Amino acid sequence: MQIDTTRKPLMISARFALFFAALSVILLLLFVAFIHLFSTDRYQGYCSDVTLPYARTARLDESPDPARLAICIHRDGTLCIAGEPRTDQEVRDALHVEARLSRNAAGSSDRLMLLAADERAPFKSIKKIVGWCNSRDIRIWRLAFATRPEQEPGAVLRWR
Repeated sequence: MQIDTTRKPLMISARFALFFAALSVILLLLFVAFIHLFSTDRYQGYCSDVTLPYARTARLDESPDPARLAICIHRDGTLCIAGEPRTDQEVRDALHVEARLSRNAAGSSDRLMLLAADERAPFKSIKKIVGWCNSRDIRIWRLAFATRPEQEPGAVLRWR
């Protein structure tokens, strides 16, 4: 067996190596940024800086519906949908649309609606939303309340 000594080894230029290293770093940073962006939207609520209350017996939402309605109640009682502050009438209209789009044969909504209230939000704001959901013209019976597990002291939920 003879070894071909006439072939020259493949040499990579320093410019190409530097370009490839820089490109790899940029792609890695973009990957990390996209992973962070998509992982912070766990509850589809698009609320920011809401401190959720503790819950000892809460269950993790294993299969969240990306199309469900999520209403956020801030500490001062401000209502938000998709990160935007909404008036009471706008929230009520959104509930009407949600109920109309997800009605079952019995006439009530069968899709889960998420309510994320700050732990210091006024109870009257929460009661108002629940009352609207139970009203005769809306009839949304399935509500989920966003909470945080007890082992996460001081956790602040940031929805984007």
